[in-house]
Amino acid sequence: MLLSQLNRSLPSSSVTTIAAVSVATVAAVWLFYRGARRRRRRSPPGPPGWPLLGNLPNLPRPTFLAAHADWRKRYGDLVSYRLGARRFVVLNSYAAVKEALVSQEFGDVFSGRMNSNYINSLTHGKGIVSSEGELWREHRRFALKVLRDFGFARAGTEDSIHQELQDLRDQFNTAGEAGVDTTEVLCRAIANVISMMLFGYRAGSQDDRFEAFLAATQENLQGGDLARFIPVGFPLLYQIPGVMRLLELLGVDVYVVQRNLKVTHGFCQMQIDAHRAQLAGVSSPNDFLDAFLMEQEKLNGRKKDHTFDDFQLKRTLTELFVAGTDTTSNTIRWALLYACLYPECQARVQAEIDAQIGRDRLPEHRDRKRMPYTLAFIDEVQRFATLAPFAVLHRCPRDVEFMGYDISSDDLIMTNLYGIHHDPELWSSPEAFQPERFLAVDTGEYQPNEHLVPFGVGKRACLGESLARQELFLFIAGILQQHSARLHPDSVKNLEDIKIGSDGIVHAPGAHRIIFSARQPQRIADDSC
Repeated sequence: MLLSQLNRSLPSSSVTTIAAVSVATVAAVWLFYRGARRRRRRSPPGPPGWPLLGNLPNLPRPTFLAAHADWRKRYGDLVSYRLGARRFVVLNSYAAVKEALVSQEFGDVFSGRMNSNYINSLTHGKGIVSSEGELWREHRRFALKVLRDFGFARAGTEDSIHQELQDLRDQFNTAGEAGVDTTEVLCRAIANVISMMLFGYRAGSQDDRFEAFLAATQENLQGGDLARFIPVGFPLLYQIPGVMRLLELLGVDVYVVQRNLKVTHGFCQMQIDAHRAQLAGVSSPNDFLDAFLMEQEKLNGRKKDHTFDDFQLKRTLTELFVAGTDTTSNTIRWALLYACLYPECQARVQAEIDAQIGRDRLPEHRDRKRMPYTLAFIDEVQRFATLAPFAVLHRCPRDVEFMGYDISSDDLIMTNLYGIHHDPELWSSPEAFQPERFLAVDTGEYQPNEHLVPFGVGKRACLGESLARQELFLFIAGILQQHSARLHPDSVKNLEDIKIGSDGIVHAPGAHRIIFSARQPQRIADDSC
């Protein structure tokens, strides 16, 4: 009776939406109680959740990082919580992360990737970051070999970095007292370096397709809104059109990831088509894309099944580009911001540059070994900011007991790198910016710290670490060699928001402007910072 009245009084679209929500609710209840039965086992401790929603209402408070810091204080080295039907297990200590990802017993066990139907519908389990098993091993090996040939410590890569550095200096000089929003200029500079390695292509200033490609990758990495959590914790919702429509009406951009991947894959396909059209005249590869297509052609000639297909190539290009652009450019943004906030440290870096390199030539990779304070400054930037606070999600392909707790194959594993980098048991005064912590007390020599793990650890550690370290040194030293940085007065007013930064996969500083002034000859700064 009631249902018939509703049918008469409501538009058909509303009835469809209500029915869809009802079905989703029943499914969510079932998933919740199935999860509750599993939680009766020896689960890691964690905050109490809400029915159906899990701990989603607790995030963020005030930020995702702040919520995890609070939970670590309350519950310890291993913390579990739920987003909808999905349980997350957070490894909060260096010891737990190393045991899970590096030890002989667990290193392979924790090397899986998220088994979400939603994610698989986007990636098909391909690429390097999104794949696992033999597919992952084969393509990681291939990528490492090719990137060594076309990138890491190669003279051509240093030349490419120098070209971008010169362009940056020109832009800083032109901007003058108006200052520069470093977001776009640094992202483009780093993107051009990795683009030369992958595509043999350097974007011009008016390249709309490249700009759209950059914007799409940035939005997927830096966004921290509700839409990112829905497909992980509530996978059934994405299969019910009425629910998606309702969420859109509520202002949730539920298709943001799909939309951005369409842009990035489209750009990669354009590059693939252009390279394939010219491949007949290529005797040796000029970039990563050439190398992949030549390997594909060789395997096609053998008439055997292989994994070097075009979608694998698009996924690999997208992942390598993202990994090689956003984290590095934002690390440099943090470095320049901290140079403004700690001018005594900036002066000491510049004094070392003057003493070891001078002003007459660009910094080179070989200069690193003579510049301990600059390396210490870069390390402290990576520790203090932690660009990838939780790295990339891991998963156990099977149920396992770890540190006295039961970890399910459905659980998603997060490594709390930000927590490790701010752990008072590992670092003295962790909330203070102190590059000296990476210098030997007696000699002043650069002293790496094993607890600094900005690129992750274990078999899934970032394969672009060598290139990233080269870029960080050359860009930071090259910028501060010729310019001094100070925060624009308008940005000083918003300093707290700038320092909090974004709350997504990548922890980027908030929008700000920096004034770059051409350096005047100056004396060497004293040893205090």
